Amino acid sequence: MKHYRASPTPPVLVSPGHSWLAQDSAEHWLLPWIYRPLLCITWKGIYWHPCSPQKKTEIKSGITLPFVALLVSGGHTQLIQADKIGEYTLLGESIDDAAGEAFDKAAKMLGLKYPGGPEIAKLAETGKSERFHFPRPMTDRPGLDFSFSGLKTYTRNAIQKLSQDNSVNKVEDFQTAYRFLSDQDRADIACAFEDAVADTLYIKCRRAMKQTGLTQLVMAGGVSANRKLRATLEKKLKAEVFYAPDHLCTDNGAMIAFAGHERLVSGQQEALEINVQPRWDMTTLPPISELHTAQSGPDTAQSGTNTEQSNQDA
Repeated sequence: MKHYRASPTPPVLVSPGHSWLAQDSAEHWLLPWIYRPLLCITWKGIYWHPCSPQKKTEIKSGITLPFVALLVSGGHTQLIQADKIGEYTLLGESIDDAAGEAFDKAAKMLGLKYPGGPEIAKLAETGKSERFHFPRPMTDRPGLDFSFSGLKTYTRNAIQKLSQDNSVNKVEDFQTAYRFLSDQDRADIACAFEDAVADTLYIKCRRAMKQTGLTQLVMAGGVSANRKLRATLEKKLKAEVFYAPDHLCTDNGAMIAFAGHERLVSGQQEALEINVQPRWDMTTLPPISELHTAQSGPDTAQSGTNTEQSNQDA
């Protein structure tokens, strides 16, 4: 770990993903900063994206609150209504695997590298979308929750069936079943899987926009870099769609820095005693507007509050 002893910016700690730092190393790491403001934040936030959104191919700043946020990554799949910065309502979330996790697992079944999202997308470019039709999980019932474990199982079964058809002998080891598939087989499966994920997310986003009556959707998280998902939402969704540039979609450091900056300039600070919360309900956080209202002067500190994360563990 590097120890930075001089910087114009205050330190920002991360929790729960780096709770060991907050609990075990805070005293040594924070000694050089003893007279500087301290802010403890979580690793996964959503509100940094309005500052660097990308609509289609141009960077724009046309997002206005309130909006619907789609947080879609390896650890989270959530639909959130953002009324203010820090004031969120959870509309729906995955009841099992996150979309990014499903991408990773499907990629592994196809013999692809980690992370699976970019690998699936690349392979799917040569796939034939009409060959397979994978299910759109939980779209046949009302609600905004997601489920991707069944799609993962469907992918496994498709690979297993094709491998058996292509092999003269029974395939005993599923871990190597992809070796009995042709390159076109693998590409077609990847294409069908990507289509299913993108379409499922679109259907749920369409419901969320209708339910809330809002007209802007902001995507965040690594899966928001998926070209098929972006194209599907922009073509089908009757709403403005915003997302970050590719290089920022997985940049947790940028998210942390912006979240910390917004809270810090609003007057929120922490004492050296940091209370780690492994599961942090984002609906319990004070909105930025409340921090501004509560701030009585430039030296006023808001102690014991923290910034946002999703409801699930990172």
